[in-house]
Amino acid sequence: MGETYLKGKLGASSSYKENMFQIFLNKQRLKLYASLQHLPQKQYLSYKEISKETGIRKKVIQQFFLCCDATLIAYTIDIDYQGISYKGNDDLYPWCIFQILLSDNLAFQLLFQLLSGDSFSYDELIRRYFYSKSTLKRKLKQVETWLHPFHISLKHQGSVKVEGDRYQIEWLRAWISLISKPESNHILLGGTWIYEQSEAYHLNFQLSPRGKVFLLKQIIGLEQLVLDSRNKEQLEKRLSYLEDTYPLRIIQKERCCQLLWRIYLFQKYVSMQVLVPFQFNYENLSTAWNYFAEEFTELRTLEKDNKSLARYFQCLIMDCVDVD
Repeated sequence: MGETYLKGKLGASSSYKENMFQIFLNKQRLKLYASLQHLPQKQYLSYKEISKETGIRKKVIQQFFLCCDATLIAYTIDIDYQGISYKGNDDLYPWCIFQILLSDNLAFQLLFQLLSGDSFSYDELIRRYFYSKSTLKRKLKQVETWLHPFHISLKHQGSVKVEGDRYQIEWLRAWISLISKPESNHILLGGTWIYEQSEAYHLNFQLSPRGKVFLLKQIIGLEQLVLDSRNKEQLEKRLSYLEDTYPLRIIQKERCCQLLWRIYLFQKYVSMQVLVPFQFNYENLSTAWNYFAEEFTELRTLEKDNKSLARYFQCLIMDCVDVD
């Protein structure tokens, strides 16, 4: 999912994409986040140095890090009474830092809970998070502010539930999962096999550790999609053939090429197996998607292997097309 997709789908600027997770941080934590970006290069930051750069009192910074849950930092940094040392793991470090800075953010915990897709009563949330009703309402307003750029809202009818396009919700959940428990994310830790499961499919694929990290980031939009000029030219020719052959017009050709390349990445590197048998009805697909599937046979393969993923890409690709 390239930057073009994010701009179109989320209505977001490139700076918003870069600051995706920073919207969850208050002003003080944003200052800490900016300061901690220097740690991999410097290898060590003293609390005094961080305090001088951020304007936050040294004692406050020291207490914050010394009280951190050790499991949040075990893979990336060491903490003592004077400062912070870098242990390595460049791929995991950014997500561990976000997790540390968000660990005591109750509104973020509430957001993560609500994205599970379940409906929660006010009483249930009050018992779960030890809120008062007025505090819960304030936190829910903050969550709604975070959800707004993704065109997702909260439905309040005796209970609270996230509402919006299911694909938007799925991808927001995927982004946030990177900072929920990064120390258990085998992709970022460089394990050999990756296993991921949703309601309709599971994925198994084997790549080098760096390759897996890069593929994951491309899939969920944290890394610019790489599409070389030769492959882009071939895809554009195939799209031009579609326009000449069928009554449709590609209104976002570059974005469409990127989406088709993402499908190629899935099919090249990911072995997909359906967990629940289903009967796929081609008649349920839009006419334009059928035109695409005539030229791009890999779309039919995707439909057979993974109904949920096919629906996701159908939604995105059809945004790039006008049917005459």
